[in-house]
Amino acid sequence: MRMTTAYDVAKSAKVGDYITCPSCGKKFVKKTYNQVFCSNAKTKVSKNCKDKYWNDIDPRKRNNTTRISPASQRFLDEVIIPRRERIEWEEDYDPGDSEYWMNKDY
Repeated sequence: MRMTTAYDVAKSAKVGDYITCPSCGKKFVKKTYNQVFCSNAKTKVSKNCKDKYWNDIDPRKRNNTTRISPASQRFLDEVIIPRRERIEWEEDYDPGDSEYWMNKDY
């Protein structure tokens, strides 16, 4: 059964029915009206079928190899990289170099 079909079947099932997890295929009893997956990793030891399903079903998430958010990328570009460049420039510091003292941020 395709993942999206299994999701639709599990979503439309009644509380108390046996359903199949769309992510891992495990059969379990639906305990609440909105339960679709066998797990959602509320504890660190359990698996996370809900996140795995949504990461696999959405091609934008599945093909994202960088896993960096736009906000994180902006922070990297605006803060981290300029800071690294400044540190690298200061490592080349020569106390007798007048260019260093003219460009120094006080």
